[in-house]
Formats: sequence, structure tokens, C-alpha cells
Amino acid sequence: CDGCHMDPILGTRFLCMNCDESREVDLCEDCMIEGKFENGKYEHHKKSHRFSAIVNPTSQRFDMDHVPEQVDEYNYLDATPAEQ
Repeated sequence: CDGCHMDPILGTRFLCMNCDESREVDLCEDCMIEGKFENGKYEHHKKSHRFSAIVNPTSQRFDMDHVPEQVDEYNYLDATPAEQ
């Protein structure tokens, strides 16, 4: 999210329809409601721009890239004995 930096955006993602792809603005639902985004980085984006709501029915509260396929499988994000 270009407002709160949620990554990945959970729930509905709002994509600016006026900004070109190289400088697109994506907002989560909370930031869309608040009209919140980083003004300095997105000077090309205007509050009058139209947004498209993109519903992602597979949004998860965890990153599927970091979930082991099996319960006892090692993941590089797991703490080593020295870190525990």
C-alpha cells in the first residue's frame, strides 16, 4: 500500500486509474477511506483521480511464500538454536 506500506495488501486493493503503470498508486481500504498516501513520492497523483477496486478473494493474513509445505519442514525464517 502506498499509504501505510502494507505488503501484501489484504482485502480490497484500490488502483489509481489515472496514473500510468510506471508510477501507479495502490491503496488498501483503510488508506483509501482516509485519502492517505505519501504526498512527496506521489506528486503526480491527485486526489481527484479515479480508483478501481480490485477484490482479492485469496488475501491471506500470512505470506504464502514463507509457509512450509509440511509442518516439520525448515523455513529460512525459522530461528536457529542460537537465536532462540
